[in-house]
Amino acid sequence: MIFSEAINRFSRFNRREIISLLVLIATGVIFLVHQAVISPVMDYRKRLSQAIDLRQQQTTALTGLLTEYNRIQTQSDQRKTKITRRAGGFTLFSFLNRLAGQAGVQANIATMKPSRTMIPDQVFQTSAVEIRFQAISMTQLVDWLHRIETSGEMIFIKTASISISDTVDRIDATIQAQTLEP
Repeated sequence: MIFSEAINRFSRFNRREIISLLVLIATGVIFLVHQAVISPVMDYRKRLSQAIDLRQQQTTALTGLLTEYNRIQTQSDQRKTKITRRAGGFTLFSFLNRLAGQAGVQANIATMKPSRTMIPDQVFQTSAVEIRFQAISMTQLVDWLHRIETSGEMIFIKTASISISDTVDRIDATIQAQTLEP
C-alpha cells in the first residue's frame, strides 16, 4: 500500500524531475557511504601510518641510545679494569705526596686532608685529598697538576682555588683531587 502510493506519486513527475530526484538520492547514498565507510577507513589508515612513523622514530632513537649505552659501558669497564690493576696498596694521599716530591713542591704543602665517601651498593668508593700549598710558584703548581693529569691513575682535579701569596711572585693554592678506589 505504501509502495503503490509512492509509485503513483513518482509517476506524476516528468523525466527531468525523476533524473534530479535520482541524482539527489545517489548523492545522498554516496555521502552516507563516504561518511560511514570510506572516511573512517581513511582516518584509520592515516592514524596507522602516523603510528608506524612514530614507532620508527622511536626505534631509531632507541638504537642510538643503545649505541651510546654500549659505548659508556665499555668506557666504564675499561676504567674499572684500570682502577683494579693499580699497584697494591695504592692510596691517593701517598700518590699525591710522592708527585709533590717529584715536582719539588713538597716543602710548600701546608696541609693534606684525605677523605673517603662510601657509595652504597657500589664496588668502588670515592677518595679525595685536599692539599693546601703556600708560597708556590705558578710553574711548580702547573708541573704538579700536569703530573697528576698524565699519570694514568684516573685522578681528577675537582676544585682549585688560587690566591696571591704574601711572598713576591708566589701563590697560595688549595686543590682537591679525587679518584675511585676499590
